[in-house]
Amino acid sequence: MAPLILFHINEKPVHVPSFPGIFLSRADGETLGLKDGQHADVQIGNKKSAAYIFLQNDLTEGMGKVDSALYSQLGIPLQNIRWNVRFHKESGHLKLGPFLSILTEIRQDGNGQPHFGSIHCFAEELHAFTQKNGGYLTLMGLPSTGSSIGAQTSFYLDDDHWKQTTLPLPDVVYNRIHSRKTERSEMFKLLYSQLIDEGTVIFNPHFLSKWEVHQFLRNESHLLPYIPLTDLYTRSGLAAYLDEFGAAFIKPIHGSQGRGIIEIKRKNGSYHISQTTYHQIRDHQISDLQEAETLIAAWIGKRACIIQQSLQLISLDDKKIDFRLLVHPNRSKKWTVTSAVARLSAENQFVSNLAQGGTINKPLTVLREFFTSDKAHYIYSLMKELAVESSKTLSESIEGVAGEFGLDIGVDQSGKTWIIEVNTKPSKQSEQIQTPFRPSTKAIWNFAEILWQERRLQDD
Repeated sequence: MAPLILFHINEKPVHVPSFPGIFLSRADGETLGLKDGQHADVQIGNKKSAAYIFLQNDLTEGMGKVDSALYSQLGIPLQNIRWNVRFHKESGHLKLGPFLSILTEIRQDGNGQPHFGSIHCFAEELHAFTQKNGGYLTLMGLPSTGSSIGAQTSFYLDDDHWKQTTLPLPDVVYNRIHSRKTERSEMFKLLYSQLIDEGTVIFNPHFLSKWEVHQFLRNESHLLPYIPLTDLYTRSGLAAYLDEFGAAFIKPIHGSQGRGIIEIKRKNGSYHISQTTYHQIRDHQISDLQEAETLIAAWIGKRACIIQQSLQLISLDDKKIDFRLLVHPNRSKKWTVTSAVARLSAENQFVSNLAQGGTINKPLTVLREFFTSDKAHYIYSLMKELAVESSKTLSESIEGVAGEFGLDIGVDQSGKTWIIEVNTKPSKQSEQIQTPFRPSTKAIWNFAEILWQERRLQDD
């Protein structure tokens, strides 16, 4: 375990020719294997700078000081920062980390401050957790056309204000770009490749389409019984689904937040069609299948979609219910469920996403409304097992480093469990926060710290 040391800016720099100083307690120095007056190369992110190490009796364990010149040479703002510290004796490298950056879209609010959209509050929470547990968090957007990527323009938090500056490239990047179009852009591809070339580890490298997820999961025989029948949508295939199930869902393969999903039901010789939009549901009742197919074609346009069997999921007071499970690697890099909620749709809605007016509750509380306590616990345990197995399968199937999945799991009226959908960039609004830090905040920092340690070991 790397020592955790809070470094204050040294107000009385030691003037050693060319080299600034970094000051540690004797206890921390002994733990790291450092000697008083020793020379070391200090590294933060992709920047290194030479420094002298001084061990001081007046510093307590876990407290340190750093000359402002050192941070300036490393491109780090002059702030008091708590770091995890590693020292490699053979190479003489003293490493401070993890330096984590969230890559996302950045816009300005009405006061000229940067805003990070739906993850703004999460970013501030992750910053607080990082400072408590060691490391540095910044927010970075895609660079403008023609700008250099060697030193990235980023935002850091200082006295509750986000400030913009040029910073070194981080150890780890958490990809939270929300636009698939942006992620397919040449600028994203350029930034991604240059970060990789510099040794930065990027996790959650890209979106997965619903069809990609389905293909990966259905290759695992033990998951197949829990996957709804799914195909790429074609007009000719719609009749077969309605003949077999009486109803079907049509979903854009690149959709999110429940938008654009179409439900079609056949009843008493007519077809009832509904679609979720940003703010409402569009409803139509049509007597002719070809006319229904034409309407659906107009709604989906050129978007590729999947068609999926309709499931008779449990509902409460006309509110559809599914379950969102967040899954992350633990300290041993084994996938584990970190958060689970039941999501109840708005009344008479057929999707439960919070963006469409849904609400959340505890999974067991909801399951006990329909099943005995023993069966509710069994279903909940099976959900978590399916979430872990699905995440493991996907992480082994995709290119790059996966660090997070959000699974939507349904339970039908007989108690059978279904894997409805997997999200590579799940919403941060579907967690019950009962402590200052939500489970995914802790999980993201833990994973970043593991990746930092692995990177530093490889460097040495």
